[in-house]
Amino acid sequence: MSKLRLVALVRPGEVYPDGTWKTRREFLDFVVDGQSLFKELVRTKGTDLVSTLWLDKKSVEASVRAAQTLMLLRPSELPTGRCPIFICPECGDFGCGAVTAVIERDQTGYRWRDFVLESDYEDHPVAEYNDVGPFSFDATDYEPTLQGAIETLRTLQ
Repeated sequence: MSKLRLVALVRPGEVYPDGTWKTRREFLDFVVDGQSLFKELVRTKGTDLVSTLWLDKKSVEASVRAAQTLMLLRPSELPTGRCPIFICPECGDFGCGAVTAVIERDQTGYRWRDFVLESDYEDHPVAEYNDVGPFSFDATDYEPTLQGAIETLRTLQ
């Protein structure tokens, strides 16, 4: 079984000479067996995304819903039914692209598999990450980790 931890990270903000900008975004990274999925799926693959768990008081409810989706307590908002893991750091919109996974639950735990980059306007994945996962998590560890994230997020309100 894999071990999931959540670690606070910051995507630095920046203002460019032409007046455009990149928003600073604090979020919880998914660290699986000591390896950052942000580094594995985002930095290494060249996409500018952050996890669905934003540490921002304006985004608390969306982040709580995202954590509940990861525990399969609510359905995914994506038409594919896949669960978003990393999303656009500017707006959180799936149309900008999202790293998603199939999340399944059985009697002992959860399984994350079939990681892809998709958007809500494409019929097929933009990219497949066959070199990542699958990961199996024991429910007695996984659920308290995500419940702890929900509690942390709610303190931001």
